[in-house]
Amino acid sequence: MVPIDNAPNLLLVDDHKLVATGLSMLLVKHFNVTIACNLLEMQACLAQQKFDLALLDLKMSDGHPCRHYREVLKKEGVLILIVAATMTDAELFDCFHKGVYGYAPKDSTEKEFVHIISRVLAGEDYWSPKLRQQLKTFSENKPDLQKRFLPIIKHLLAPKPLPDLEIAKAEHLSVRTVGNYVHILLDLYDAKDRYELSHKLSQMGYTPSFLPE
Repeated sequence: MVPIDNAPNLLLVDDHKLVATGLSMLLVKHFNVTIACNLLEMQACLAQQKFDLALLDLKMSDGHPCRHYREVLKKEGVLILIVAATMTDAELFDCFHKGVYGYAPKDSTEKEFVHIISRVLAGEDYWSPKLRQQLKTFSENKPDLQKRFLPIIKHLLAPKPLPDLEIAKAEHLSVRTVGNYVHILLDLYDAKDRYELSHKLSQMGYTPSFLPE
């Protein structure tokens, strides 16, 4: 594609090549668009040229962009706009408080994309009223969690959660401490058992690689 003189340079990061190509075709009339399909490709693109804005997917095969990709982009001074099919409460909270400028649904029209991108490039954030209300509700109900509980949550969210004894060995804790942590988490998240606790955490958008902060 022939570059557009003086047009902003966008870095589109998505590991679904068909989706990335489709989004690129919507935007190339207005912006210079470069596609990266993984972290290594993104880093290579950043080493070759300067970008004004990164359009970042949330579901990548080599990590969770909310945290793994974002740090690289911020070091390069690139603004970040999340472009994804959906956004969970946890992802929304994480992005909003860690310097992401907004969210655009993947099914946005060309006109909507251009409007949102132009606003972000002008230094404005873009979160719809619905997302702001979602964020407000989540923030008001989010438990105050200490970092010492995170390893326990990681085990609870695993496909096959380990018994307390195995968790204790893996985390160098006593079985009693593990049991106490689990009971505290049950109270914090108002869950009657570990299954309900794991289900609630998963519904919020947490995974073993994307834990609450």
